[in-house]
Amino acid sequence: MPLLNQKLLITVSISSLCIFFAVCAFAQMEPTARSLHPYWQMVDEVAEQIDKRPPRPLGINKGLENPGLEYTFESFRHLRTIDLLRSAREGVEVARMESSLGKDPLEIEQQVLNNVTIALEYLPLLIKDQRDIWEILTIIQNQKEDPVFRKFLMEEVFGSAKPESLLSLTLPELLFSLERPKTKGVTGEVSAVAAGVIKDADKMFHETMLRLASHPNEMPDIQASAIKLYYTFLDTQYLKIFDALTEVTEARKNGASVDILSVKNGEIPLSRESRDALRRLTKHVEALAAGISGHVSEESVRDDTVKESAEAVFSQMQEKYVGMDEAKLALLKEGLVPETDNFPTAPPMEGLPDLIKDSLIPPEGKPLSPELFMTN
Repeated sequence: MPLLNQKLLITVSISSLCIFFAVCAFAQMEPTARSLHPYWQMVDEVAEQIDKRPPRPLGINKGLENPGLEYTFESFRHLRTIDLLRSAREGVEVARMESSLGKDPLEIEQQVLNNVTIALEYLPLLIKDQRDIWEILTIIQNQKEDPVFRKFLMEEVFGSAKPESLLSLTLPELLFSLERPKTKGVTGEVSAVAAGVIKDADKMFHETMLRLASHPNEMPDIQASAIKLYYTFLDTQYLKIFDALTEVTEARKNGASVDILSVKNGEIPLSRESRDALRRLTKHVEALAAGISGHVSEESVRDDTVKESAEAVFSQMQEKYVGMDEAKLALLKEGLVPETDNFPTAPPMEGLPDLIKDSLIPPEGKPLSPELFMTN
């Protein structure tokens, strides 16, 4: 073979090899599902491993014949609350990507819900302090988050999600009990009233729910649910505190019929401590009334579901709360603004800052556990 042809053949071969290696290198650099959604991939794989585990053998003890549910915490021990929240967000993205394949929108919505449920099932095991609660509430009130994700968390916070899960059974208790100051009241003694105050939610919780219930640009489905859930929560807490009042319990022990109306009418005198305990909840109800009043005004353009929720709540507020100005409440019920600056109003509805998603990435030195990324 002539020397020129040999050189040409060698040159072509080298060029082909270069192209081959370049293609291989490029293929390795292409983003994969794991690199785009590492947290969701990790949680999904762990959940799948748990589902595929063989059932625990029955013991000879009759009490072990029906073992309860097992929750594997070891696989998540190295993670934090924000890691699971990020996995849920990535799970939402994975489900939403199915829309490009022409999938039924209802099926996609259900898949979003399924992915979020899988990602957050073990969330209560990782919640340690109020900052973790702050992360959850921030997602709930952020209108840029997926609506299914937001509504799921909101319902879990109130324990109203169906069916019940580890999350719905424990998240409400965690939210309303973490680092609560143990109020003893003016007497300096721990009482049932103080216990009711301790169970009250923190400032950010009330601000979050008031924002959802009153914001003029909130999604109707979320807003209608928020109005009902928040009012039900306030009313339940109010009744718990009322039933625990010393004056009420003693009167009932003596055979007297005591209800809220009799207390409002002064038939059962209350101490300053008792009135203050009820008044704290009444203030939140007043703020909610002021916040949703605009939904029922004649000029309101809100969705019918929002209007119906607001009207239903107003119908339950009258003649019920100690310290409530009934005349002003009647005006709010008609969508009118009372001519006074003393009535509580909702906080400013300025837009929330964007969530900085980069802040959810684990700090350097705390990468995802490599064992969870290993495949068999």
